[in-house]
Amino acid sequence: KARGRSGARVGLPRAAYLAFFFFSAWLAWMAAPSALLAGAGPTGDKIRIGVIGPLSGGSESAELGFRQRIAIEYALDSGFRLWEWPTLDPSVKDLLARIEVLYRDDRGDPRVARQIAADLIDVQKVTLLIGAVNSSCTLAIQPIASSSRTPSICPISTATRITSPGIVDPWLFRISVPDAVQMQYLAQELT
Repeated sequence: KARGRSGARVGLPRAAYLAFFFFSAWLAWMAAPSALLAGAGPTGDKIRIGVIGPLSGGSESAELGFRQRIAIEYALDSGFRLWEWPTLDPSVKDLLARIEVLYRDDRGDPRVARQIAADLIDVQKVTLLIGAVNSSCTLAIQPIASSSRTPSICPISTATRITSPGIVDPWLFRISVPDAVQMQYLAQELT
């Protein structure tokens, strides 16, 4: 298991790895034909995925950012070896081999997250954003991703405002359960 900045072991439970494996498989199945391939260019070009999250600062959110990175690396490096499957379509094998992940540290600061998102989209030409960890950072980067028509996956942030009822953002894919829904379930469990 890896060690975080505090020296504590930060390996994820097996269930988290499996969840991220299925998330990655979903990502390849859903996003590959559209967003990833559309921005990839000719065969052989790297498909860049930008990951935004806190990786420094020693806070709890930095620990979550570090775990997000471990999970993504695990999913792509050791748990997500679909390209070794003999029955997998060659075009999907090519797609997976071309993925390049660019990790950026937002330090849990929405202003930094906004700058990073703009750089990843405008300069680095990512075709997909993953992040951020802090809800305030996700809220800061989402308008940039949406206006540039860059798909964004929200795996951790839980603020209800990210996907408020009545607001549909076709470029945002939320995996985390919103706070309002978590509170409903918690209230049911307590009564």
